[in-house]
Amino acid sequence: RWEYRFVKNVLAREKSLSFVATLLSPGRRYISEGTEEVFALPTTAQEWERFDVMMLGDVQPGVLTPEQMLQVRARVAVGGAGLIWIAGESAVPQGWAGTPLADLLPMVVSSERPGLWEQDVVMRPTALAEKLGVLRLGDRLEGGGFCPALFGDPGSGWSRLRWAQRLDAGRLKPAAEVLAEAHPVEGGGEHSPLVVTKRYGAG
Repeated sequence: RWEYRFVKNVLAREKSLSFVATLLSPGRRYISEGTEEVFALPTTAQEWERFDVMMLGDVQPGVLTPEQMLQVRARVAVGGAGLIWIAGESAVPQGWAGTPLADLLPMVVSSERPGLWEQDVVMRPTALAEKLGVLRLGDRLEGGGFCPALFGDPGSGWSRLRWAQRLDAGRLKPAAEVLAEAHPVEGGGEHSPLVVTKRYGAG
């Protein structure tokens, strides 16, 4: 999907880490990109151990076998790895309801897709993000924060998100914490969780 090229470029520029990306093309053939070539997903617990962070795009759960799902869950819960979910129109989060990885999602999921914002939104980091030092876009500003006002200004154009799920805060699990919220560009008091984090076991 369109955001992949941006994530890939950010990871490629970061010299403190190595990354491997596998793209599932038609015919269930994997295309590999990154600092090394990997043309198949790990199939054993030992093979998953080499990854500190795993990122799943908006893929159907069928890309992983039940055994692989259990291996990923164990890698997070016991091994302390991180798992990043990227929601989308296809499968995340609703497609993963009832699977072994549903426990790792920060919200209670069903087979029904979450609602969508019917207008553009901007992302605004929460006080928790400031406290944890994440979602920073530069040095500390005069007011004490790290996100310039332009970041939340829909007039800039680039800050607008033209597609976002409208997550129900009431469906977040007790351990979930909101790092950023979606605010409609037309203003008003409405907002919804946009970036959410949750601990699961050691990860």
